[in-house]
Amino acid sequence: MSESARPPKSTGKSSSRPGAPRSVALPPRVVKKKKPVKRESSDERRQKGPSDPPSEFLVPIILVVVGLVATTVTTLMLRPESIPLGIWVAIRMTIIVVSALLTYGALFIAAQVLDTDYGYISTGALKVAAITLTQDWVGDASSFIPVPFLPWIIAVVTTYGMFMYFFDIDLREAIASVVVVRLVHFLALVLLLGAIIGAAGGAAVLDLAVPDAGAAADADDDEPDDEGPMDRNDFNFNPGGFQQNQ
Repeated sequence: MSESARPPKSTGKSSSRPGAPRSVALPPRVVKKKKPVKRESSDERRQKGPSDPPSEFLVPIILVVVGLVATTVTTLMLRPESIPLGIWVAIRMTIIVVSALLTYGALFIAAQVLDTDYGYISTGALKVAAITLTQDWVGDASSFIPVPFLPWIIAVVTTYGMFMYFFDIDLREAIASVVVVRLVHFLALVLLLGAIIGAAGGAAVLDLAVPDAGAAADADDDEPDDEGPMDRNDFNFNPGGFQQNQ
């Protein structure tokens, strides 16, 4: 007898219910969390930059040299004819030096009040000198522009732009820094005017007191003598009443 071919047995287990749908397992879903955006401070941005960027030394040196030349030119152009050249240059340079010192000191106050980092002390002095000289000659040059408010706009843009570039701060920090600097300049001006007024008042009182003392001395010298010339008969002693020859 010939054996009939048998179908091969399936190795997998079949479902107990014929025609039942098979469930397919999905891979787990991976959800990525968004990292919070952190605002970098000025010192962090400075640390990420190069160790010696041009804004630390090279650019301030160039602006100081250009500022000295340009300030000298504008000083000569704006000199009144009634003031000698030496006195006028000395006055202008004194104002620039005092302004730079006040600005440098105001940045220390702004660093404490605003919690802002203005970099190193050594290069900070160079940056302040560059800013002060540039402000001076830009303000003088823009004064020749006949357009209203344009010189003021140029001076403001120059000041804020240099603060943002040199100290690596944003516009909000630059505006706050300039406000502190201007307040320090205003207080210094008020104190200077008070000292000048006080010194002038003291000198005026002294000038009034000295002539009064001299006038009193002159009045004593010019006072006439009431006694008149001495007469010898005033000293005659004649108790008996005898007649004496005159």
